[in-house]
Amino acid sequence: MIMNFIQDMLHFTRHIRFLIFVIMMGSVSIPGIAQQNQTMYFMKIPQARFMNPAFQNECNFYLGFPGINSTYLGVNNNSIGFNDVIFPGTGEQADSLITFLHPSYNVDDFLNKLKPYNQIAPEMNLTAFSLGFWSGNAYISIDITEKFASNLAFPDDLFILALKGNASFAGSYIDLDKLAVDAMYYREFGFGYSREFIPGLTIGIRPKLLFGMANLTLKNQELKIEIDENNLYAHNIIADASMNISFPMNVYTDDEGYVDSIEVGEPEMPGFLLDFNNPGAGIDIGATFDINERFSVSASVVDIGFIRWKNDVTNLTSKGTFLFQGIDVTPLFDAVDPGDFDTIADHFLDSLKATFNPIATSDPYTTWLPMKVYIGGVFHLTDKVHFGLLSKTTFQGKRIWPSFTASVNAEAGRFLTTSFSYTIATGTYDNLGIGIGIRGGPFQFYFITDKIIYNLSRYKFEGDNTILLPDNLSSFNFRFGLNLMFGCKPKKLTDRPLY
Repeated sequence: MIMNFIQDMLHFTRHIRFLIFVIMMGSVSIPGIAQQNQTMYFMKIPQARFMNPAFQNECNFYLGFPGINSTYLGVNNNSIGFNDVIFPGTGEQADSLITFLHPSYNVDDFLNKLKPYNQIAPEMNLTAFSLGFWSGNAYISIDITEKFASNLAFPDDLFILALKGNASFAGSYIDLDKLAVDAMYYREFGFGYSREFIPGLTIGIRPKLLFGMANLTLKNQELKIEIDENNLYAHNIIADASMNISFPMNVYTDDEGYVDSIEVGEPEMPGFLLDFNNPGAGIDIGATFDINERFSVSASVVDIGFIRWKNDVTNLTSKGTFLFQGIDVTPLFDAVDPGDFDTIADHFLDSLKATFNPIATSDPYTTWLPMKVYIGGVFHLTDKVHFGLLSKTTFQGKRIWPSFTASVNAEAGRFLTTSFSYTIATGTYDNLGIGIGIRGGPFQFYFITDKIIYNLSRYKFEGDNTILLPDNLSSFNFRFGLNLMFGCKPKKLTDRPLY
């Protein structure tokens, strides 16, 4: 699934001249697939240690069920949602779904929904193998996980330029310094160790071996467009930017050595899946402390690490001041034959390639994982009911994603563990979440999401066919899986798990 997703992203424009357009269109075409569920942090399931390696499980042994071990999908998004890109038309188009590029739609309505600085961070995790067990006083765990993480950031000026041209910027300049993209697919081998070192204090570490599979990273030091009010079709672009890519592709240059076109290849299977040519390392560190019988606190730093990309590397670099001749956007709004995404992509990329004159090299480079910091506190009302507060901050390059979660957590014997949460994240305040873990015999099934309430509407398409779609799907996440658990008795009668 991850491989198909990356291939779809990289094949979005088949004849890529310069990859900036991937940034712009990727921010729309990925309406929501990003961070671990905050609701999971206080639940009594083995996967909670992904957020804090100090967490321990009361069962002597557990094994993630092969195939449906643990699957996570999510997005953090402070920008446009699904219904801002695809929505029911009006008038003659009332029975059809249209996009914001349809000639009957006022594109200004779409532009007004953008924020000055827009961010979308998709994430996907598939755990292929997972187990945990007690060895003496220590809890040991091993996990193998396929991970895809991405962050797309763009100012609203980028869409204004692409959809309306240069006229609205006459006499000023467009600042694109915050334009950014990071997309990374990698494999993680994690080895966890946790134990109580002094009464009440448990410390855990989880060193990790990482192997990069595919990457696309924009390093944007400076990118500005100076608009000449006397000539809207000839102005200067000041650029100091580079894009690093690790993925099979062929780069073709012109007689002067500048990039003329890029042909994206397809990885060879199964060689791609067994590729260990892009090594890296990481570590998770965490601790829990029982202040007294009622209060517990915890903290962790997750995903401190890097990947060194050396295989199938392409570097595209553009530096200097360039003359920009403008973009003709009239095909977008042709009522007879409106432009589609591929046509717009080719046209936009041709213009950018002619302007930036990128140079291609093949130098290895390093990327860092998006680091997360968790700080939590628990009030234990009873042995089976407790209240939790959690602060989480994600650091991705120069960008920071803060979020806060309050939860009520309850257990019904060993059969049921639940969590009800409220989260404030990425400027959204309607995130009511739920986590459910159900046990029957050795099986434990769980489902967790930080957002359960969506407004659904029925849309028509292709005649009488209908489909239910959310009115606003901007941010979401969910995790589900199945564990096999054995010897599930408390390690000590006085133990009080933090989660």
